[in-house]
Amino acid sequence: MDDRSSHFFALVGEVCDSARLADLPVRLRLKDGSELEDHPRPAREGEAESDVDDTGYADGIDVGETRVPLSDVVLVSVRRPESGA
Repeated sequence: MDDRSSHFFALVGEVCDSARLADLPVRLRLKDGSELEDHPRPAREGEAESDVDDTGYADGIDVGETRVPLSDVVLVSVRRPESGA
């Protein structure tokens, strides 16, 4: 994996970690074209897969109740909270 790809996966992990802490939903577009939107959550005990390259992030993101491989993510965005939320 080249440095740019490693940096991308590290940024995706950081965005999801920050969104989780702020209780903000994220939208992930996967390499198969599908999209998933929900709140990221920490991996349950014993569920973390091996790291993606040397990024320090496990190759798995839990969004809502769905686990997606970090290596399948091609786009990540964060949605602003609804007013009054």
